[in-house]
Amino acid sequence: MNRSDRERYEEEKRQQQYYDEERKRQAYLEEEERKRSYYNDRDYRREQELYEENRKNKRSKRGLSFLVVILLIVAMVFAFKSCSNNNTEQSNVSDSPSQQQQQPNNEQYVEQKDNDIQSKIEDTKSSIENSNEDTQSTLQSLKDEVNSLKQNASNEKTEKVANDYQDTVNQLDEANTAKQNGDDSKVKEELNKVNSKLDDIKDKISGWFSKDEEN
Repeated sequence: MNRSDRERYEEEKRQQQYYDEERKRQAYLEEEERKRSYYNDRDYRREQELYEENRKNKRSKRGLSFLVVILLIVAMVFAFKSCSNNNTEQSNVSDSPSQQQQQPNNEQYVEQKDNDIQSKIEDTKSSIENSNEDTQSTLQSLKDEVNSLKQNASNEKTEKVANDYQDTVNQLDEANTAKQNGDDSKVKEELNKVNSKLDDIKDKISGWFSKDEEN
C-alpha cells in the first residue's frame, strides 16, 4: 500500500469514526429529548390532576359552608320561635294574676272616688242653697274630682259612673246659675235631679259590689 492509499484509508477511517460519533450523539440527543418530553407530559398531567383535585375540594368546601349557613339560619329561626313562644306563655301567665288583681283595684278606686265625690256633691248642694261665697270654688273642686275619675276610668263600669257624675255636675251648674238668677224653683228642680241621680249611682255601685261578692 503506497502512501496515497494509506492516507486515503486513514481519511475514510476518520470520517467513519466521525459519522459513528455523530450518530451516537444524535441518538443521545433524541433519547434526552424523548425523556424530557415524557417528563413534561407526566408533569403536565400531574399538574392537571392537582388542579382538578383542588377545584373539586373548593367546590366541596363551598357546598359544606353553604350547608352550615343554612343549618345556622334554621337553628336561629327555631330558637327565635321558641323564645317567642316562651315569652308569650310567660306573658299570659303573668297577665292572669295582674288582670285578677286589677279588678279589685278598680273597684276600690271607684269606691274611694265615690265617697269623695258624694261628699263634695253634698258640700256643693249646701253651698248653692245657702248662697255661699265659695260656691264656685267648691263646684270647681267637684269638677276636678269627676274629671280625675273620667281620666282614670279603665273599664265600662267606671266609665258609666264617671258619666253619671258628670251629669250630676252639669245639674249642679244649672242649679248654681239659677240661684244666681234668683230662680229658686229652678234651683229646687235641679237639686232634685241631683238627688235622684245620686240614688241611681249608689244603686249601681251597690249592685256591682254585690255581684262581685257572689262570684
